[in-house]
Amino acid sequence: MNIQNSYIQPFFGVVEDRMDPKKLGRVRVRIYGDHPFSKTKGDVAGLETEDLLWFQVLLPATSATESGVGNSPTGILEGSSVFGLYLDKYKTSGIVLGTWAGIRTEMPNYTEGFSDPNQQYPTKLGNDLNDLSLGGRIGKESIVNVIQNDNRETAPNPSNIPAGEEPENNSPELTIEKMLQRDEGLRLRWYPDNGYASIGIGHLIKAQKTSDPDLINKWISELVGRKVTNGTITMDECMSIFKSDIKKVKDGIVKHPTIGPIYKKCNASRKMALENMAYQMGLGGLAKFRKTLKFMEEEKWEDAYINLQQSLWFRQTKGRASRVSLIIRNGNLESYGEKTPSAARAFSLQKNINIEPEDPFVPSDTRVMFEEPKTDYNSQYPYNKTFGTESGMIQEFDDTPGAERYRLTHTSGTYQEISPDGRNVQKIIGDNYKIVQQDDHILVQGDVKLVIGGNSNVYIMGSLNQTIDGSINQTVRGNVVQHVEGNVKATIDQTADILVKEEAMVTVEKDVTVNANQNAEINVKEQATVNAENISINAEKKMNFKAENVDFSAVKTFSVDSGVLTKITGANVQVG
Repeated sequence: MNIQNSYIQPFFGVVEDRMDPKKLGRVRVRIYGDHPFSKTKGDVAGLETEDLLWFQVLLPATSATESGVGNSPTGILEGSSVFGLYLDKYKTSGIVLGTWAGIRTEMPNYTEGFSDPNQQYPTKLGNDLNDLSLGGRIGKESIVNVIQNDNRETAPNPSNIPAGEEPENNSPELTIEKMLQRDEGLRLRWYPDNGYASIGIGHLIKAQKTSDPDLINKWISELVGRKVTNGTITMDECMSIFKSDIKKVKDGIVKHPTIGPIYKKCNASRKMALENMAYQMGLGGLAKFRKTLKFMEEEKWEDAYINLQQSLWFRQTKGRASRVSLIIRNGNLESYGEKTPSAARAFSLQKNINIEPEDPFVPSDTRVMFEEPKTDYNSQYPYNKTFGTESGMIQEFDDTPGAERYRLTHTSGTYQEISPDGRNVQKIIGDNYKIVQQDDHILVQGDVKLVIGGNSNVYIMGSLNQTIDGSINQTVRGNVVQHVEGNVKATIDQTADILVKEEAMVTVEKDVTVNANQNAEINVKEQATVNAENISINAEKKMNFKAENVDFSAVKTFSVDSGVLTKITGANVQVG
């Protein structure tokens, strides 16, 4: 770079191109006073964007800008207002020193210069700063806060009621709109879903795999009825598309020859489950669940639930499928954290009974384990420092007195927020991986509440050591299968009480030894049979047999040893 100090002159302009072929972060700038508004060349005036000079961008001294160390000079957009310096008297080279924000009252004329040739920016009128930086009502009502608060998760609490006996809910408060918004998420910018472009609340833009932004913008423009250049829709457009999609799903279900009759027989909760599945997979996808639909038609809810759990759909969308399949089994929305009417009445009777700290704990809501909290955003200008990207990712460092907060938000909906009281909320929309090459240390001074929507697989290469000061309470609604390759040793300091409501089968391939230091009593209401090659019963004092009929038989030897045989009575008794 050739700098001639005596000819340095300032300039103001607008960036029209940032696609630097040298990838140095340079930008093409149309400069006020030096360049015409017209981008069409003429005899007198006119300068196309392609004929503008490339200017480098100055970075702060805190950035090395050497060998990949430091920040990249790639934050400026087409349409950004910039200030810089010419570096020679002929104005053939220059450097951009910075950008500035303004308040826009109207959209630019994109046919002229001093605007974004791609027609993507600006995306809004008014203040150029991010709404989160403005604080107050504008900040609280920003899209980031609205989406985060509307898509909060609820962790259900397991019920102690046996499966199949839970009360149904025919008048749920949760709407299908809220349910789907939670399951699908809400994204105003298009995103790839298995290679297909989607937008809004799970809306498939077109059943064609592509990532071409121009083609996707064309499709979105056709969808919303206006020209879209940045792959983004408004919240009003999103909700309008969503309402139309739900109506199509509901109308399609009712008219479907297979699903329709089953849908009409279901209660309100199970209808929502079918609507959820149809919205996710389409009517054609739902109709392929032939066994499940047959079980539902016969009101075999448990069989329908088991069949759903064994499906590919369940494995691919575990959390959502777990919640929806439980609705079909139970006929209520408790898997989404909504209390059944009977549970709600029980809760209302418990409120405000105990207020002393030493009184026994009474659960405030037995059907909701915990809820994702709302954002603690309470920013005031000028304390919130935000960094936003063109795709919608935002990082905030909020120094508002009494509302100090940090948040990192991804366009997918994944975010982390640290509140003024130090509370940390982390929500991950996709998969989460944590790799620790050495030791991991976790200390939780309070309770741990864990809800797993799918399966849990734990493999421990070493040993598992547990010490529990309190009790262990387990409810297993399925089967328990254990395989112990070594020995099992159990010591019970007090009482062991085992109730088997049906059959109990114990197979021991070698010896069985039972030692009772005091009394042993076996009560059988019907028949008890003991088969053995040799049977030996030894009683040091007294042995009593009381029954209508007593039949002792042994293949080889039957021996009774109790000292002196004093009396034998009854018919058909043979001794010796």
